Amino acid sequence: MWQVRQLEMFAAAVSEGSITRAAKKMHISQPAASKLITTLEHQCGFSLFSRQGNRLTITAEGELLYGEISRLMTSTEEIRVKAAEIREQKFGTLHIAACPSLASRLMPTLVHEFMQSHPSVKPLLTSHSSQFLMDWIAVQKSDLGVSMITEPRRGLATERMFRLYGLCVMSQSHRLASNEVIKPEDLDYEPFISLCIDDRTGYDVDQFFLGRETRRHIVAEAQMSTAACQMAAHGTGVAIVDPFSALCFSREYLPAKRLEPAVPFDLWLVYPTRRPLSQVAVTFAQHMQKFIEGVLQEHSIDFETYPLRLELDKIGS
Repeated sequence: MWQVRQLEMFAAAVSEGSITRAAKKMHISQPAASKLITTLEHQCGFSLFSRQGNRLTITAEGELLYGEISRLMTSTEEIRVKAAEIREQKFGTLHIAACPSLASRLMPTLVHEFMQSHPSVKPLLTSHSSQFLMDWIAVQKSDLGVSMITEPRRGLATERMFRLYGLCVMSQSHRLASNEVIKPEDLDYEPFISLCIDDRTGYDVDQFFLGRETRRHIVAEAQMSTAACQMAAHGTGVAIVDPFSALCFSREYLPAKRLEPAVPFDLWLVYPTRRPLSQVAVTFAQHMQKFIEGVLQEHSIDFETYPLRLELDKIGS
């Protein structure tokens, strides 16, 4: 069976019209080049060139073979270029899942920015509630995701990216709209829109009202924090939400106030463990953390950043 090197040598000899010049192009000696051609002729069972003195002329059989080899070489070059693009993270697909508070505003800008430096990467952005998002990624429907809540799940790795602090949102005309800070006693008997959260965040919201539970007046519940914000803007009540949800609305439309004591909200990177992360997914995760950090700084939102581990045994080469 012939070798790729033999085919490359034959193609070079045809294009150069000389084995000597082809050998120089291939960075091998002239005898080595002649041997590759002779071996290929032996394996094919026919002559590739006719030699008249120093003149090298391709045979009819050689011409037919060269046509096939040219197509093969074109495909091989395309594969080489594609491999280089994959290696340099300029090609591929990237499936990203995000909770609604991020998917509605930050993620589209982030994805667009990432595509500028990775033009051949085709992103697919989907939005799910945090609970559904974790199920979605655990069964490998997305390469990675970003969620406001997390819980242990087989086939799922989670890394905390940020700790943020909740805000109290309300309508423009609310009696507390002029306050700089909202304290638990400010919300005594105040119509309150509760979030359907059953993780640590829900516990931290409950801790804010510790000792004042009987004065907490829940008038509505919302599964999505952006929905709670919209209800608050309409005057249904006040709500405690993560800063990303509040950023989906202008401060003029939806006043957002700092809480004392603080109510922490964590932002988690989520990815499957049943297959290695691609390099482009790792690069996107790192880029996402820097991007979000910039947004938080721009809006003067207090936060803590946590380094991403993205362990090597979970990363594809």
